[in-house]
Amino acid sequence: MTIIDILLFVALFSIDPSKVDGWRGIVPLHSTRADAERLLGPPVRPCANGCHYATESERVFVLYSGEPCTGGDHNRWRIPHDTVLSLSVYPKVKPKLPDLRLDRRKFTRTEDPELHGYSYYTNEEDGVTYSISDRRVVIGIDWFGTARDAKTLRCPTVRPPFATENAPFDRASVGVTLEEDKPRLKQFAENLKKALGTKGYVIAYGGELGPARVAKMRLKCIRDYLQKTHQIKPSRLVMLDGGYRAEISVDLFLVRVGDPIPKPAPTRYPVAVRDVPPRTNPC
Repeated sequence: MTIIDILLFVALFSIDPSKVDGWRGIVPLHSTRADAERLLGPPVRPCANGCHYATESERVFVLYSGEPCTGGDHNRWRIPHDTVLSLSVYPKVKPKLPDLRLDRRKFTRTEDPELHGYSYYTNEEDGVTYSISDRRVVIGIDWFGTARDAKTLRCPTVRPPFATENAPFDRASVGVTLEEDKPRLKQFAENLKKALGTKGYVIAYGGELGPARVAKMRLKCIRDYLQKTHQIKPSRLVMLDGGYRAEISVDLFLVRVGDPIPKPAPTRYPVAVRDVPPRTNPC
């Protein structure tokens, strides 16, 4: 990467702490479809709420709102129809994380438990997440609106976000094996497909008695099942090792644009866990 490439990328993707203005003037929850397409041109294929664009320097996915305050995830905002809800930018020139000169104090770092070395840097206040590879390369940026806008522009009749209710996608008992868990995972995948703009958070916990890495093994099984059987894209899944509880459990969350991120809530510590050999089939 040349110095010119780095400077250009920093100008386009870094955050000015004194003035957050989205990406290249496209501001989630404020800019319109017309604003976005003046910059990006027409979408690569006909689309409704979720549109893909391609420029000389990046691929961009933009999610647009529906009718305001009429129910449904696209319509839960007091903003005009066809307003930008969120956008994901995938640059062709991929700099390393240090090139962005981010103020790390403003970001929460989350490791991907399945993709070794991959991580996410999120600033919920300014509404941006950087996806980082194992080589510390920036592979994508998600813009989803500031925390203040997410609060002030949400329709008053819309139910609270999933995460602040501290409630998973469902409360069904978790099967000991993946096979027993597939019915609710199937429903979870179907709802995730319908709700464009949401991400699926999967938090797995080991039990008091079981393999030491049972949560990571279950996460891998679930990720493979959701991706291969239900064609859920990796970018829409966040897999978290939650630690340990009394029994093996898996919490599923549908997290919408502007919602707080669910956090692991273990109830047991590793010193209280008895390790046993894993099954031949970890799933």
